[in-house]
Amino acid sequence: MGRHATSSLTQTVAVEGLADAYMSFNTNYHDTGLFGVYGVTDRARCEDFAWAVLHAVTKLCYEVNEDEVARAKNQLKASLMFFQDSTHRESTSFRAAAAGGCPPAVQAAVG
Repeated sequence: MGRHATSSLTQTVAVEGLADAYMSFNTNYHDTGLFGVYGVTDRARCEDFAWAVLHAVTKLCYEVNEDEVARAKNQLKASLMFFQDSTHRESTSFRAAAAGGCPPAVQAAVG
């Protein structure tokens, strides 16, 4: 991805070499939530990385175009589909193990 990504923050981080890796997170609680971004960088790039993250997040308050909204919707859909698929796989594996058998994926691999 890097410099060819659609996210302006990812492009900035890649082109300017601000971090070795970074990731956003979102945690929902009963009556509140927590959103953040963390990255792996060194002391020399830390301030520039923090500024780039703050700039990108603040920009979302004032400038959001239709392409960014469409990209975010697609990412959310993909994430939900992945979660649903992995949850199904885990529940199938658990049911198989609870019944005393092998999970289907393991059974297929072992033959």
